[in-house]
Amino acid sequence: MTLSENEKGRIEDFIKHITLESIGFAKPSGFSLSTSIALSIYLRINNINTSIEAGIYNNSDHFWLSLDNYPGTIIDATIKQFDSNESDSYIGKKELNKITKGYQQKSYDLIEWLNIYGIWREPIIDRAYRVHRSDEFKEKVVINSFISAAIINAEIEKMPDKIDFFDTYFFRFYFSTILEGLREKWSKNEHVVKILRDNQKDKFEKLLHKASNC
Repeated sequence: MTLSENEKGRIEDFIKHITLESIGFAKPSGFSLSTSIALSIYLRINNINTSIEAGIYNNSDHFWLSLDNYPGTIIDATIKQFDSNESDSYIGKKELNKITKGYQQKSYDLIEWLNIYGIWREPIIDRAYRVHRSDEFKEKVVINSFISAAIINAEIEKMPDKIDFFDTYFFRFYFSTILEGLREKWSKNEHVVKILRDNQKDKFEKLLHKASNC
């Protein structure tokens, strides 16, 4: 099955909505996992099913999405970190792009995936770190993750069947981390809270209200 230009354009709009608000125009180096997780949920809300893929590029871990209904077609929302001349994102066949064709894909079992999600959770919930990160980078990951979550939460709140979405394992796992992290930052880090209120005031307040009532 071939992805139509209309559907490709629709996906590009969803990517921009998530990445422009969270990453902005900064070089997205180091954000492939957090962006892939948030984008996969955002796309699922909009009836586009994806799977998170992992691999190695230039000796570094990297993450992207594959489109479940279009075998061989991937979405890489942070491809620009490898080449500033690239578009902000790539949607297409993995082997047809000079960068993505160099991805050495890795297969993980459930335990390994849980470990990867654990690494994503660490800066959000202020737990012991298995991967060294600078304080500046950790703060950026936290802010980007909360902004993405606020956008996702606002979309879900519009849905008539939102309870069904929140009740799935993946959604509960994602939002339990986000809400726990918000409770931590709300009491300990006024700087982060101010940035979030300045960037996504209405959406963030709804997410913060949900965190405070858990």
